[in-house]
Amino acid sequence: VQGGSQRIAAAITQFYTPNFGTSLRAWLDSINEFPKAFEFTMQFVSDLFDMNFDLLFPSGVTDYGCFGRRTLQTDAHGKRFYTESVTVANGSAQTTEIRYCDFESQDAMREGLANRRHALERAIAVYLEEGAYATRDFNIQAGEPGCETAELALLDGSNSGVPSWTDMIS
Repeated sequence: VQGGSQRIAAAITQFYTPNFGTSLRAWLDSINEFPKAFEFTMQFVSDLFDMNFDLLFPSGVTDYGCFGRRTLQTDAHGKRFYTESVTVANGSAQTTEIRYCDFESQDAMREGLANRRHALERAIAVYLEEGAYATRDFNIQAGEPGCETAELALLDGSNSGVPSWTDMIS
């Protein structure tokens, strides 16, 4: 078997044969002499997220993370979280991790992820319609002289145009 076709690769990659390693090595060596591009299809990135979100919860079990039977706590910023005791990589110790919850329920998660996918699809459509914009294409005209300090003079009641120390730290 020679050449770089994926059909040939599929034919020789019968993993349960005793000569698999030898066949694969010989085929890989033949690609330099008989190269062939692999066939592929370009798709939008948003297609990766067009999925059945129920598959994230096998067998209908919903006792995972934020959707489980945990008592969620709320931090100072109003974000909900729970703590999980996990074993360190070498197994010598336990540590506690804080895991934040972005969604209230599975339905809210499905809706949020679907909305994000639709937003990405809209962004792709706009980009394809309008094209890329280089930052050098934007030209902002200069304002009138003193426009940057006019508001300060109005607020301060003076014509100095220089903010006071209290204005800068407040």
